[in-house]
Amino acid sequence: MMRNWTIFLTVLLAAGGVSPAGKAGSPAVEGFQPHRASYELLLIPGKGDGSVVSAGGRLDFEWSDVCDGWAVKQRTRVILGQSQGGELDFGWALTTWEAKDSLSFRFVIQRYQGGEVYETVRGDAELTSPGGPGVARFEEPVAREVTLPPGTLFPTDHTFRMIDAALAGKPSLYRLVFDASSEADGLSAVSAVVGGEIPNDRPATLASDLIADLPSWRLMLAYFPPFGEAELPETEVGLRVFPNGLADNFHFNYGDFALRARLTDLEALEMPEC
Repeated sequence: MMRNWTIFLTVLLAAGGVSPAGKAGSPAVEGFQPHRASYELLLIPGKGDGSVVSAGGRLDFEWSDVCDGWAVKQRTRVILGQSQGGELDFGWALTTWEAKDSLSFRFVIQRYQGGEVYETVRGDAELTSPGGPGVARFEEPVAREVTLPPGTLFPTDHTFRMIDAALAGKPSLYRLVFDASSEADGLSAVSAVVGGEIPNDRPATLASDLIADLPSWRLMLAYFPPFGEAELPETEVGLRVFPNGLADNFHFNYGDFALRARLTDLEALEMPEC
């Protein structure tokens, strides 16, 4: 169930001819707004097998420009009420850094159960060149190396490429993304479809000058095991994304239940003086 929030903002491009993220000519990079956002988590009724009857929680997210790269911090807590009684209280916190040339990535992920950390995932990854293969090195919970196939993307690069694709009217793409969070060595195959542009006058769930009067798109993303092991996705996500990197109204479908993330707080972070 654990997923890096940033990759929910990602997906679409490389086959579409848009320049790599972090390079000159990427509208998404040039228009990026560093920000901090909070979301309320709510159960979507009528989805799943009925084993979850209530849900609540919070997701806090921060995405900043740190001159040599992009830094992301996320903390999530989810409380699920079960049909047979009792609650599940779990969550995760992550900190990642990704180089602006999209070739290096560092990550720390802590997973919680009942407020206590039960697992830490820590390491780094690098690609040999844009579009080339690479390697991920895990320090925790077990020291190991994972080969990254050619064409693998890191999550922020993936995000910017998706936004560029939406701006360019590109409809879909299927890519491998390494974000360290999935069970299959941190890799996921991500398939996405960009819906039509949402009218500017359709309000977001939170009024903010940071997203007022901006175009936006509805995205549908499906996350699969990386090498075609399954016909059905492990997770499906829908969201509304804006060209400056902000997002609203996430829908997460985990199969046996579904959650909505509603934007409740949003603030701009300053650009650094690099």
